[in-house]
Amino acid sequence: MDTFDQSAMPQPEGTSSRPKPSRPPKEEMTFGKTFVASMLGFIAGIVGITILSTILFTLLIASLATTETEPIVSENSVLVIPMKGSVPEFATGGSFGDILSEFSTITTRDYLKALEKAAADDNIKGIWLQMKGFAGSTSQIEALNRGLNEFKKSGKFIYATPDDDGYSEGEYILASCADSLFLPFSGAVELNGSYAILEYYKPLLDKLNIKPIMVRAGTYKSAVEPFTRETTSPEYAEVLTSIIDAQFGRVKQLVAEGRNLPVEQIDSIVANWPLLRAEPALRLGLVDRILYDDEIEDVFKVAANDGDTSKRLRTIELKKYIHQDGQADESDDDNVIALVYASGAITTGESNYNPNPIFGGDQLGSTSFVKEMRKAREDETVKGIVLRINSPGGGLSPSMMMWREVKLAAEKKPVIVSMANVAASGGYYIAAPAHEIIAEETTITGSIGVFALAFNVDGFYEKTLGINTQVYRSGPHADILSLMRDLTPEELAFAEAEIDTAYQQFLQVVADGRKMTPAQVDSVAQGRIWTGLQAKEIGLVDEIGGLELAFQRAAEKAGVENYSVAVYPKPKDKIEMILEMFDLESQSTTLDDILSMSDPKRVLDVRSVVTDALKEYSGVQARLVGFRCE
Repeated sequence: MDTFDQSAMPQPEGTSSRPKPSRPPKEEMTFGKTFVASMLGFIAGIVGITILSTILFTLLIASLATTETEPIVSENSVLVIPMKGSVPEFATGGSFGDILSEFSTITTRDYLKALEKAAADDNIKGIWLQMKGFAGSTSQIEALNRGLNEFKKSGKFIYATPDDDGYSEGEYILASCADSLFLPFSGAVELNGSYAILEYYKPLLDKLNIKPIMVRAGTYKSAVEPFTRETTSPEYAEVLTSIIDAQFGRVKQLVAEGRNLPVEQIDSIVANWPLLRAEPALRLGLVDRILYDDEIEDVFKVAANDGDTSKRLRTIELKKYIHQDGQADESDDDNVIALVYASGAITTGESNYNPNPIFGGDQLGSTSFVKEMRKAREDETVKGIVLRINSPGGGLSPSMMMWREVKLAAEKKPVIVSMANVAASGGYYIAAPAHEIIAEETTITGSIGVFALAFNVDGFYEKTLGINTQVYRSGPHADILSLMRDLTPEELAFAEAEIDTAYQQFLQVVADGRKMTPAQVDSVAQGRIWTGLQAKEIGLVDEIGGLELAFQRAAEKAGVENYSVAVYPKPKDKIEMILEMFDLESQSTTLDDILSMSDPKRVLDVRSVVTDALKEYSGVQARLVGFRCE
């Protein structure tokens, strides 16, 4: 509501403008007002104390979780490994619910370290692999499969069980390396092939009257397609089909090796059985026994106690075993291999978790990364560096800043890159200076290309929200970044020239790092993505393997045999995550907030959320869209 200074308003005729005689002030506070104010203060105090108590209680629980006494592993114990949800590469926090989850801070490396420890632990007789909604990527399955097979070399058993519904495809692929797979009568096995669902936002943008503006370098640079197309381009469809087929080919190989079945039989199952119930799964050799829960425990009791059924089953869960192991990486040793994590979408500034519902998730900040990489470079006890990349790329400028620090480190000491689920576009940019690049067969990498994306939201303001805008400028290009208009032909030509220059620079960076010519890099670049195995065949990757191979290579190049590992950045404990997430939760905006435009009071909030999100995604980028880091 507009307000006006009434003293400046003209007075009606016949009225005097003399000030009225002053009156004595009224009593400032009556008893009723005092009582109401006191009650409101009391209620506010109670609410404040309740909130503070809740926070302190949460922090206390988290503190106790990190300081509990180390459990003792009993003789003939079974290590219980629950596989639930996604497996993070690095414990960054995520949503508030993730922080409170006992699984949120157990990383891929934690699993592998625990398996290595258990293989040499005389008190551990075997592993109970419990599938409880595991949703890891194919490359994580490869890494965990390798760790489980190494454990089996100790002569100890691995038995796998699912929940009541049976094994999802990812769960079955991982479980297939077990000595025995059990299945309840109510369960089934899913082994029917891989698929990908791509989302295209152009119809939504059209409805919101938002117009994307795009410039790209690279025939296959598909990052802009979700905003500029309604369906997949033929070029990207070709690449995506190749990736899916290659990944599932690896999956079939893992299952065939684990179950000692010919690949042809796996092909037949995939083609003819969308879902296998318990009895067909047993008959086709996918599982070993159909058992009820009480029977499963008896099987573990017999296996752990060498057939003595009179003894009880002793178990220790992975989270407690990790604590018992200590999992300590800090060391005063003179020979250290630094493990530097680069996980999340590349952005400028500090690493954090972005709660934005459109482009949110883990953010890999250039400032944070450079600081940690520099620590590893300047520490004289660090003899080599393993750079673990799990990033689809992001902003080009921060990618260049990070590349510079990796290059400086590589000039001083061995730097080995270990690629996780995805190390593409900007994620590959920062890998280029390394002495060696190691990836899983199914890692998504490459995507060497650059694009610029912006949005014209003038129609969104005017037609969708009902807000008229008028721009005043001091020069013809002053409002080029305003998101309120299209580019002029002159500006578009300038943008295309800038993108081409950035692409040529990207090619040169890769050429220098991989000992290739820019033309050779261009022939495998153009924004195309590759699996790790395909990338090895074209010279973008040196070896196929995981973190263990990267450490081996770093130690060899550094000339050390015995070494400790230091992690950069130091993982946050749950107290730090909780304190951080209280702030994030207060800032987060849900999708309902964005779409609730029927309430006029929400219009300005919607305007800010949408515009800020689009600005965040605008600019020159080296990014692969459609692959999240989990």
